[in-house]
Amino acid sequence: MPPVATRWAASKTPLRRLAIIGLGLVFVLGAYARLYDIGEKSISHPEMYVPNIRMPEALSEPRQRLTLTQVLTGTFSSDTHPPGYYILMYGWTKVFGTGLFAIRFPSVLLGIASIALLIWLGHLAGERRAAWVAGALLALNGLHVRWSQIARMYSLACFLGLLATVLLLLLAQGRGPRRLLGALYVLVILAGLGTNVYFWPLFLTHMVWSFLSAAREKAPLPAVCRVQILALILGSFFLASAAYQSGNTVAILSKDVLLHARQYVAFCHLFPVFDLEREPGAASQLQGILDALLPAARVITVLLGVALLIVAARIREASPAAWTGLPGGPSTRGWLGAALLTIVAIQGFILVALRYVKPQPPPTWKLSQALIVLPPLIAVSGVVCERYWAKISEWMRPHAQRNWLASSRSVIWLLALFPFGILAAFALLKPILIARGLVVFAPYLLLLLALGLVRLASTQRLVGGAIVVVLLALHAGSLLLYTPALSGEVDFGQFSRALIPELQPDDTIVLRKNWAVTPILYYLKADQHRLVEFAKLEKTLRDPATQRVWLVLLYRDDLTESAKSALTEFGPVKTVETKRARALCYARKSRG
Repeated sequence: MPPVATRWAASKTPLRRLAIIGLGLVFVLGAYARLYDIGEKSISHPEMYVPNIRMPEALSEPRQRLTLTQVLTGTFSSDTHPPGYYILMYGWTKVFGTGLFAIRFPSVLLGIASIALLIWLGHLAGERRAAWVAGALLALNGLHVRWSQIARMYSLACFLGLLATVLLLLLAQGRGPRRLLGALYVLVILAGLGTNVYFWPLFLTHMVWSFLSAAREKAPLPAVCRVQILALILGSFFLASAAYQSGNTVAILSKDVLLHARQYVAFCHLFPVFDLEREPGAASQLQGILDALLPAARVITVLLGVALLIVAARIREASPAAWTGLPGGPSTRGWLGAALLTIVAIQGFILVALRYVKPQPPPTWKLSQALIVLPPLIAVSGVVCERYWAKISEWMRPHAQRNWLASSRSVIWLLALFPFGILAAFALLKPILIARGLVVFAPYLLLLLALGLVRLASTQRLVGGAIVVVLLALHAGSLLLYTPALSGEVDFGQFSRALIPELQPDDTIVLRKNWAVTPILYYLKADQHRLVEFAKLEKTLRDPATQRVWLVLLYRDDLTESAKSALTEFGPVKTVETKRARALCYARKSRG
């Protein structure tokens, strides 16, 4: 046996080796859960925003995005998130196409990579055993698995948040080349802010932790804080773009803080709550059993989450020091230059919106214009903060002199709780809470829960073992409840496979123009089928060339009285039906 392998075998007990193998298997299972069937499950509406998917302009909502200009202006007018993810996917789909596997594979890779980054973060925080347990919890978390299978930005935002936090600890601990790490940190923060609006609370938490930690030391403003000021100046561009998008129609958001707090503590929405989050596949006996057990499972996860957080909070041993307060970083001249660059970027954004967004940009562009003062304001504030840092830190020191703040564990606590607190406070004014948005903060909460579980298992082995068994069962149920389908109430793929073989070359297909119907256009191509909007039904039926017409009715739609009266010269021929989807075929009556 080679020497290295001999030393490894001697240093590990069989039980520990078995645990490592088990965790490795969980990691593989997490990867499998994210890859499972992603090329077969029907496309969902959020995925129709992916660039280079061809759709008829008259029927699609959102509109197709075949050029970079369409990607940017389409995001301005019909989204609430920045265009970073779509720009990435524009290049990806140019190379790999828009097949279901191709558009979802980046999310899968980023979801798997997030598990590895969480384990690395736990090691940097000095919580090695908890790191592996947290990796297993994330690997089997149904909400994270679900949004790692969908071509949407949440998996990317979670990955970037973890990467930024790893870089923050490396900078704070003085590991590696500071300039390179500082530049990477700024780039990752900007990428995160340019990807998802829920990234802002995470970045602000980074800043709170860094400035509080810096205030403990009687030293000049450290490099980490200087780098964050630079990132905030450049990132203010995305605040201006978010202000512009604030008038767009958004998903169904919630202001129910207590509900989301309860489900967040329960291993970050381990089980779906709302119908829009729960999108099951075909009914089965197992599905019925899971439905019956769901209320009890929700209560158990809440109680377990609260109990493990209490255990984690009672740990008194300090983790390794996380702060060295090294000097250096961007200068005031760099901040002012960044402010000038950001002013130009915001003004360019406004000019592009005024020029290309049709029929005209929303009134919120004036709010973006007003926020052009943000970059210089932040830069000047940074200059003042640097000049008077000794006095500012002296004022902050009484609030910063906490023993827990001196350890790496403190940043995990803040990231697990503070961003949710920011969103909860904002939700009291305007609905903003949604389960998938919390995916960005899930890893830090899971690391804390894992810390509590490890401590409990080390002192109460039977109790800890029982909790592990219960958690494995709960996470298996989470996967079964979240991942059977991705498309919602209507399986557009299944419906299309039933409908397309019945179509004849000259058939006309009548659809409603609605965001909920748009996924059908992924399967019914405008260059292969004659597609017409419902509003033009009467005109279409008067056309002598129309001999057969298919009326597509999705969800709870039914024929209106005006549609029935327009069909007087047509008779029913056949019906194609799947769950919540029908296509009614009518043929022109013969005059003989």
